[in-house]
Amino acid sequence: MGTIGKYQDALIPARDGVRILRQLAESSPEPDARYFLTIALNNLGRRHAKLEQTQAAAEVFQEGLSILRILLGSRANNRDLELLRETLKELSVVLPQLGKTQDLLAEQQATLSILSLAAKTQPMFQDAVADIQVSLGDTYSKLGRFSEAQSSHREALEILRDQAIGRGDRRFVLKTTLNKLMLVNIELGQLDSLKSIWSEMLPIVESELLEARKNESRDLPSRQILALSLMELMIVHNQLGQSVQSLHAAEEAMPLIREIIKADPANKWWQSQQVDVLKIIASSYLESGHTQKIVAISEELFPLLREVAKTDPSKREELVFFLVSLGKLYGLGLDTNLQFKPYFQEALTMISSDLPSLRQQAGTRPVAAGRVPSRGVKPEARMP
Repeated sequence: MGTIGKYQDALIPARDGVRILRQLAESSPEPDARYFLTIALNNLGRRHAKLEQTQAAAEVFQEGLSILRILLGSRANNRDLELLRETLKELSVVLPQLGKTQDLLAEQQATLSILSLAAKTQPMFQDAVADIQVSLGDTYSKLGRFSEAQSSHREALEILRDQAIGRGDRRFVLKTTLNKLMLVNIELGQLDSLKSIWSEMLPIVESELLEARKNESRDLPSRQILALSLMELMIVHNQLGQSVQSLHAAEEAMPLIREIIKADPANKWWQSQQVDVLKIIASSYLESGHTQKIVAISEELFPLLREVAKTDPSKREELVFFLVSLGKLYGLGLDTNLQFKPYFQEALTMISSDLPSLRQQAGTRPVAAGRVPSRGVKPEARMP
């Protein structure tokens, strides 16, 4: 109650500030009077948001955004631009909470119209235009309008490709926008386009890895950045079917991940990444027939998979897959030392225990005539 009371008490001076500055803005021809009014409106909106007065917060932010659009239409000012981006970011949170994603779309479209006009004579507006195009694509996706989302992301990419040259911050935005376009294309069923997007992403990820190597040190954040860069490279190579390169990146990332988990053993996210990287390595060893390497990596992977499989059915399926894969070496007589026999037996036990539920599911889920049942797995497009 103390925190809530603090914000409740802060509403009174915030409202008084808005009232005074609104009177000043109405009586003064100076544009800065409206600029400072918008700052006051944002402060008031944040206080409403902290108190979960979402409707009031949205109304205040919308008033501020409307003022800023007028300001930017009359003067090109970087200070106004940054405040506008900040206000639109606040609206992007509160309007969807109210179920008003369509209203957010209208605000973004109106803002984009003003910024696009200003960008024709003021290059500094290009960053904001690209960023709002990306946000617009996100909003279209939330509304299920994937064709329009695709168009917005493509228009953003046209700007971002030029901006990314020599600018690490924009290179990151370019990479995330490519990833968003990929997800939209999957929704549209345009799977043939994915390879070209992964191909465009490859040099970006490689340049980020090069930068991570240059900045590498023994501190934990530096090691985490390097591990993430290697994992991204692993994923891109894997999606492009470049298994050898993917394996090399995974093998280099694995010691770093172990080091990170040792320093922070309670971190569940890194533990999940450890499992994913080990799966890539294990799959590569299975494909290439490196029997002894499979044994070593399985001793690390299987205990982790067994643990997560207790609560995650999808991980149980992956565990069975790897157990069966190793069991085949025994079943086909290729396992001369019988080192894979326990895996074969464990797989049989798990499959046997799953049969009753699988039969029940098969009996309740009709299959369309002429079609093979599928789990509908989509290509993985998310970066770590």
